[in-house]
Amino acid sequence: MITLRHNEHVNVDIFGAFLKAGGKRAFAVLASAITVVYLVCIGFFAWLLLFEPFSTSTITPSLKLPLWVVEAAVPIGLTLMLLRALEILVRNARGVDAFAEAGRSIVEVEAEATGLDMRDIERTRREIGDGTAENDTEENDR
Repeated sequence: MITLRHNEHVNVDIFGAFLKAGGKRAFAVLASAITVVYLVCIGFFAWLLLFEPFSTSTITPSLKLPLWVVEAAVPIGLTLMLLRALEILVRNARGVDAFAEAGRSIVEVEAEATGLDMRDIERTRREIGDGTAENDTEENDR
């Protein structure tokens, strides 16, 4: 999830090295559009599979749950991925960097998302660096 949010997943960018900004943007829009089409096709069939009579009438042997409950993760996950892919497509089409965070580090963005304060994180880093956090833990254990 975090790699998708910050565009840090593994990718092959051969053509990007030879293109200018406009070409890179066009390729980004094309890649996003292909991703959307793929997710729509696969997601459609995943939803169809979920409502098959076999899925609605079969019960899992170990948990005694209807099979559709177990299978629901796939179409729901694909639908959520589709929403994110649509967001990226719209941002790429508008020319907005879909992954820019205004120069902030990933730690800052994730701290804000989880409700933490960067001062607390930096203080903890310093404590771990000089070993004071380990000493406090040892004293508390006694």
